[in-house]
This record gives sequence, structure tokens and C-alpha cells, in this order.
Amino acid sequence: MILNFRDEALINTLNKIISGFLPHENFESKKFNMFYSRFQKILSKEDSRGIYYIFHTIFEKYNTLSVIDNYTVEITEKKFSDILETNIFDYIKEPAANIKDIMAEEGQSADITNPLEQQKIANIFYSKCMALYQTCFEMKVSTDDAISALLELDDVIQKNIIETCTSLQRTIINTGIILKGRNYIGIEGWTEITGQTIREITNIRNRKDTSVVCDDYSKLKEVEMEATQAFEPLCNYGLPTLDDYTPMLKHRLVVLVGRENVGKTKVMTDLIVKVILEGKKPYVAIGETSRSNFISQVISTYIFKKYELNIEPTMLYGENLKAFDKEEQQIIETAKAEVMTSGMVVDEGLTYDTVFSTFVQRYKEGCEAFFIDHTQSLNGRNNRPMLDLVTNLALDCREFKNMFSAFVCILSHPSSDVKDILQTDPEKIKNLQLSPTARSATLSQEADEIFIIYSTEALNKQGLLGWITYKRRGPQIPTIYIRKHFHVSAFSYDEQDQAGSNDIEEDEFESLLSSYSPDASEGLDVDI
Repeated sequence: MILNFRDEALINTLNKIISGFLPHENFESKKFNMFYSRFQKILSKEDSRGIYYIFHTIFEKYNTLSVIDNYTVEITEKKFSDILETNIFDYIKEPAANIKDIMAEEGQSADITNPLEQQKIANIFYSKCMALYQTCFEMKVSTDDAISALLELDDVIQKNIIETCTSLQRTIINTGIILKGRNYIGIEGWTEITGQTIREITNIRNRKDTSVVCDDYSKLKEVEMEATQAFEPLCNYGLPTLDDYTPMLKHRLVVLVGRENVGKTKVMTDLIVKVILEGKKPYVAIGETSRSNFISQVISTYIFKKYELNIEPTMLYGENLKAFDKEEQQIIETAKAEVMTSGMVVDEGLTYDTVFSTFVQRYKEGCEAFFIDHTQSLNGRNNRPMLDLVTNLALDCREFKNMFSAFVCILSHPSSDVKDILQTDPEKIKNLQLSPTARSATLSQEADEIFIIYSTEALNKQGLLGWITYKRRGPQIPTIYIRKHFHVSAFSYDEQDQAGSNDIEEDEFESLLSSYSPDASEGLDVDI
């Protein structure tokens, strides 16, 4: 890989990443091994040059130490300086250190065979390394933000390779150039370097972290980190049978399926408020309501969940608000302030083409839970088939939740097959091998959990909603029945409701008695 390490974009991105390895107040030592493993897969030590090669070398040494039990990685300025002083003469002899270029910038000799010059070179190189350390330390980039910058690094490297190759092409044709001990000259050299560049770009774009070769004990830390994060709960659904095994977990893609007007958005709003109450920041993409209406719904749900007051969205403002007593008005205003300072992001403008990049950016800004309402309501259709759009949405969300420690929830209409069954016998769905998501089966395939909510006439009379767990990592569980508080976009769980629609209500029982006919019992054997 031929890179120009004087490129400003590459320098800025690498400095940001290096800052995430240094022990300032935003550094997380426990993530060092996982972070370094991902970094070196994008930019290996062998492809690094100059001062960045030295940083890579030192990080590699500490990565080996990071697997030792109870060892905390902290590359302090003194430790970094001590390593440099001990190894400086070895470092400047490394071809990858690019001593000739560094000394040329200073207008100094790069003759390391001369003992007097060697000491001068070592001093200059040491000073430059320490200066970069101090610059990166003062940036205080958090470890999570530095990990997110690895995506940026991937893009910067691709552009750098292309620009470097383009700048070399004329030199290769005219005079030739020696790269890594190989002479590239003329049309043949130009063809070879161009082909090499194309292969490198293709490899980068197709590169996926899909395997772990178990040949080094140091890789265990990364595996442990990923395993821990995979079972790290964001918050509970408020449904005991789900929360015992699969609460809202990070690195999960959840799909909530339901017919039009069954209450998907209201259930989602309840979940969003639960995330806020846990002190986490949700991101919400909406397409069928305005952000002011949606935020009002969230405030209404928040008041119900935290303060146990039934305040509908229309009662939050103006003359309607004045109808409450002073104490209730104070609670409402407090709830408004708490929601509006929670860090929640409500986005009306998400497009099908910007899902991944938007999620990454919002994740870097602190969002940990991502909600989309719903698969067919995003912007940027541009007359493309909905099948393709929903499929790409599913793949983007899968890629995002695999790479980042976040929870993703997408709302979807049911497929036509499932829609028909929901009208007749919803419980049959559990035993059928169907894709429950509309437009694209890919979303069902990529989801970690699929929940189907439904209503029947009997359930509606009781104020209940059925919640089927169609797909989940864990033991199968029976249908859950949730009680609707949809005037405030909320739901609740009560153990007494779990009989569902099997119980006959009093008015239904009286109706049966009144319709009873003595003649109807003729010919029946009745044991008393």
C-alpha cells in the first residue's frame, strides 16, 4: 500500500485515532485490545511510515501486554518517552521510519552511518515523536470516538492511494521511480502500479472483519470484549418474560411488525421513553408525523411513565395547560425540560441512502438506541423499487449494529401472508415459516428479534394487545398481552392480563345466558 503520510486528511484522522489510545480522561483502557485489533486491520504497522510507524510499533507492544490479567494499559508520556529513548537508535534505522524524508524537511543530513550525525538524527526524531504525542494527548478524543474514526480512516486511505498513484504516474512514465525496492518505469511500470492500486482499492472496499484466526492469545481480549458487549442490556422492555433473556441489548437489530393503526408507533414511543429514563440517548427517524407532534407524544408518555399522570399531548400547551392546578403544571414543565435536555434526536429527513452514515454520526454524538418508523416512510425513494430500498435498509442496519455497540429497532408492516393470518388466527403465525416483514424478506432474515403485535375484537374490548415473539435468540415464549394506554402512547404489563382473550367478560356471559334456549339442550348428555 503506497500512502502519502504528508496528506493533511490522513494526518488529521490518524492523530484523532492516536488520541484515543492515550490515557487522558476520555480514554477507556479496557477497549485497548479491541481498538488496536481493528486499527491494524485497516492500517497495518507494515504500511505505516515515519513517526506513525513508531506509534504503531509501541501500540503493538502494549497490545501484547493488554492480555495479562489485571494489567491496565496506560501509555503515559513518561512511558512513551522511556521506550523511545531505549529504542531510538533501532527506530531510526528502520526503513519505514523514513528518516531521509524527515531530515530533508529539517535541512539536515540523514547519514546514520556517521556517529555524530546519528545522534543528531536521533534527537530530532525523538523530539518529533514527543511533539506528536503531546498534540494527540491534548486532543482528548474519547476511545469510542476514535473507534468511530476508523471508518473515516478507511475512506481517507482509499482517496490517499488514488491521489498518490495519480501523482506518481507522470514520474513513472518519464523517469521511473523506486518503491519498496522495486523499479517502476515507462508504460509497463505505469500499468503495473495502476493495476496494483486498483487491486488495493478493491480489497479495501471488500474488506470485512469476518474471521478470527486463533493463533495469538492477545486476540482473546477482543473476543471477550465483543462477547460482553453482545449481552450488555440497554434497558428493559418492561415485559418480564422477554427481559429475563432478551431485554433491549446492544449489537441487536429488532423488528416490530404490526398492521396499520394497530399501535406500532405508540409501542415504539413507550420504548423510547424507557431508553430516556435509563439515561441513554435515542435517535428516532420519523416519516409519517411531524417532529413537534412526535416530541409532544414522547413528553406525554414520559409524564405517564415517570410521574403517573395521564396528560394527553393536546393538553401540554396553551389554554389546555392552564386547566391543571399549579402542582400539575410544574410537573408538566419539568417533564418537558427533562425530555428536551435528554439528548434525544428526532429526524424527519433520514433518507434510504444515508442510513448508515447518519447512524454512525449520531452514534459518535452519544446515541445508543436507533428507531425507524417505519421501513417504507423514509425520504429519497427516487422511483426505486421498495423491495430494493427495504433490502438495503436492512443490510445497512445489520452492518451498523455489528460494528457499533448500539440497539436498532425498525417498525414494519406485515407481509401479505402474515397480514391475512393476523385477521383470522394470529397464534398460527408461530408455527409457520414465513417472512413477516412487508416488501423484503431480507429484514426478517437479518433481524435478531422479531415481534408481531396484533389486535382482535375480543382483545380490543379488554384494552389489550397481543405481542408475539416470532424470532428470538433464546427459548420460545408464549404470547404476551400488553395493556394499552394509547391516549398517552404507552403500554403496561400485568400478570393478570396474561390469560389474554380466553376469559369471558361479564357482559358477554350475560349475553350467553339470555340467549339460552331450553330446547337447545335436547339430545345432550350432561353430567352433573
